[in-house]
Amino acid sequence: MAGFKRLLSTKDVMELECTLDNQLHIIRHFDYIPEFYYQTILDKDFFEWCTVTRQYQKTKATPKKITELMQTLGSKFHNKPDAVLTPVTLFYDVKLKLISYMQEFCYNPQKQEGTDLEFTAKAEGEEESLLALIPDFMDGYCSLTSHDKMTTSEINSIYKGKRGSGTDAFEVNIIDRTQFIPTRDVVINIRKKDMFETPKLVTCFNGIKTPTFPNSNFQDEQELEISTKFWDRHAFINLI
Repeated sequence: MAGFKRLLSTKDVMELECTLDNQLHIIRHFDYIPEFYYQTILDKDFFEWCTVTRQYQKTKATPKKITELMQTLGSKFHNKPDAVLTPVTLFYDVKLKLISYMQEFCYNPQKQEGTDLEFTAKAEGEEESLLALIPDFMDGYCSLTSHDKMTTSEINSIYKGKRGSGTDAFEVNIIDRTQFIPTRDVVINIRKKDMFETPKLVTCFNGIKTPTFPNSNFQDEQELEISTKFWDRHAFINLI
């Protein structure tokens, strides 16, 4: 578990970046992107984060790859064909929101205490991660639900399926429904490898905060237990 903690700083927010690699991770939470943005990423090389191996692998943003990413099972932003929301515009919306938070904290420093705008790491000097929920921020749909929000029939009809594709495919619980859960809550994950690197917005999606998927190769006993308990009692919604 994390042994080092520090609050998000104004410097972190001002230096925050969202690289092409990050954008093509966030695109998993889009079911539509404008043509002008599609052309900017088409056939570009990028490094894709693999949930299973916890490593980056070089790939190309071919039409097939972009489609695969956007068809990933998971929460989606409410993006209509006449909208201009892209991973880039979303990044700037998040950054502006964080800047407004930091301005608020300047006038009331105590207000940041108790929020989840906090980096954690195994130890000082190691990679830092911030996982925070921004309430009532942007329209979208949450595709994850828990046992206590399912009917008995739904719990009994849970089945296993793959989330992701290729080496990134991970087995998860799935239920069939006719619609996702509308929400305006947005979860962000910011990571910083070391004191010399600028922080990156590695993902952003509508819904709830979740632990990483269970993986005994990379988690200690306590982390694995927390992840396993959470994902055993949650399921992704597949639209029918």
